[in-house]
Amino acid sequence: MDDPSKILLIDLTRHMTKLRIGSRAGGTGTGQRLNNGGRLNTVVAETGATMDALFRFSEENNLGLVMAPIIGQDATIGGVLAIGGHGAGIPALNEKLQGPGYTFGSVSNTILEFKAIVWNNRTNRYLVQTFTRSNPDTAAFIVHVGRAIITEVTLMVGPNYNYRCVSYTNIPGRELFAHPANSRGLRTFTSFMDDVGRVDVIWYPFVQSPWLKIWSVEENKPRNSTFIDEPYPYQFDSTFLNPQTPGTVFGPLSLERLERGLTQDNRWDIWGRSKNTILHYNRTTTPLSYSGYVVLTNRANVQLVLHEISEFYLKLLDEYGARGIYPIDNYIKLRVTGLDDPRETGVNGAVGPLISPTSPMPSRPDFDSGVWMNTLTTTGRPYSDEFMRKMEDFAYLRFNGNDAIVRPEWSKNWGHSDAAPFGNQYFLKNTIPQVFGVQEWNRAIAILDKYDPHQVISNSFLRELMVPYGGRGPLAITQGTSIQVAGFGWNK
Repeated sequence: MDDPSKILLIDLTRHMTKLRIGSRAGGTGTGQRLNNGGRLNTVVAETGATMDALFRFSEENNLGLVMAPIIGQDATIGGVLAIGGHGAGIPALNEKLQGPGYTFGSVSNTILEFKAIVWNNRTNRYLVQTFTRSNPDTAAFIVHVGRAIITEVTLMVGPNYNYRCVSYTNIPGRELFAHPANSRGLRTFTSFMDDVGRVDVIWYPFVQSPWLKIWSVEENKPRNSTFIDEPYPYQFDSTFLNPQTPGTVFGPLSLERLERGLTQDNRWDIWGRSKNTILHYNRTTTPLSYSGYVVLTNRANVQLVLHEISEFYLKLLDEYGARGIYPIDNYIKLRVTGLDDPRETGVNGAVGPLISPTSPMPSRPDFDSGVWMNTLTTTGRPYSDEFMRKMEDFAYLRFNGNDAIVRPEWSKNWGHSDAAPFGNQYFLKNTIPQVFGVQEWNRAIAILDKYDPHQVISNSFLRELMVPYGGRGPLAITQGTSIQVAGFGWNK
C-alpha cells in the first residue's frame, strides 16, 4: 500500500482540455504522411478533455470516429487511451467507412503522435517529449495502463457521417447466439455483424430475449427513424432498480421498463450524426461491479465463441438459481470489434500497441476479431465475486490459445478470487503476461521503466502487476480450475 503522504494526484480535467484541428486530408498541415503520400484528418487534444468534448468538437469540423466507449461525459481522452477503450464495431462485409481516418480496433489505435512526461537522462529531470507512431518505443505508450502521463495526443479521424441505430427485443437469445452448425436461416449475431458491422447485446437474467442494438451508416434519414440531435438517447435506462431486487424479478422488470422507455421516447429506431448514437450511456450513482474480457479469435469463429459464452452463462445462472441464489442483478453485455492493426493508420512504419487488450498476436495472424464479454451486477451482491470467478475460469479454460485466447479488459474487474477482483495472484503474475505474449509484456515494461526509471508514475497495484515475467508455468487461471468449473455442466 502506498504511503498517502507521498501520493500526488494530477487532475488534467481542470486546465488541460484544449482541442484543435491538426491537419486535413490533402492539406499542408503537420499531419503524418501516409503510405500513398496523402495526409490524415487529425484532431490534437489535451488529454484532460472528455470524450464528449472530443466528439462535439469533431462534429463541428465534420469529422468523427467509427466507434468509442458509450460514455462521454465522465471519460477523459487520456483515460480512454490508457486502457484501450473501445466500442462495438467490425467492418461489415460491404463496409461503407473505408480508408484513412477509420479504425475498427480501440480508440488507442487512432493515436498518431503524443507528448508524454518522461525521464531525461541528460538533464536528470522529467520533461515533455514528443513521440510519433513510427517510433518503436511508442508501442508501450499507446495503451499503458496508467504507467505514463500523456498530456497531448494527435488522433486520426475520418469524415463524419450519420448512424441509424435500431433496437430489437423480440429475438430469443438462443437464436441470436445459436451454434453455427444449427444457425442457417436464423437471426444470429454474426448475420447482423456481417450486414452492418456494429452490434451490441445486453441480456438481462431470466428473460428469453436480450436487447439488441445495431448501427448502420445511413446518409439520409430512413422514413421510419426518429431524428435525434443530441447524444445519450436512452435516459430511461440509466437508473437501476433496488440492489435487493431478486435476480428472477430484476430481469423481466428491466426488460419491461426498457421496452416502455423505447416506446414512450420513440427510441426503437433513431438516426442522427454519429456521436448521438455512439454516446448513449450517461451516469448512474449505483455502485456497480463490472467484469470484462476480450476473446481474440478469427472472424469465422465469432458465432461459436458467443454461443459457448452465452450457454455457460445461462447454465451458471440456473445452477445458482436452483440454490435460491441470484448473484447477477444487471446483465451480460456482448460486443465484437476488430483489433489494433497499425496498418489501419496508413502511416509509414506505424507500430502497434504491446499491451492493448486488442493487440494483434504475431503468432496468430488469423486472429482478427475481439469478442467482448462483460458481466454487470450491484457491488457487494452476495456470491457475485464467486460467479465472476467461475465465468473467468470458464473463459480461460475454454479459449486457451487453440482457436481463441482471452485477455482482461483493463478498465473492468478481472483476476477474481471468490472474495474480490484482482485477488488471484496466479492470474496476475502468470496468466496476464502469457496472454499478452511474454516477449511483448516484458518489452512494454522495459520501455515504460526506461522513461520512468523511478516509477514515479505508478502505484502499489501497478508495481505488483507490471513486472517482467520469467516463469514457465502453464497457461491457466489457478491450479485446479478445471475441477472448480466442471461441476457447472459445461462441455467443450
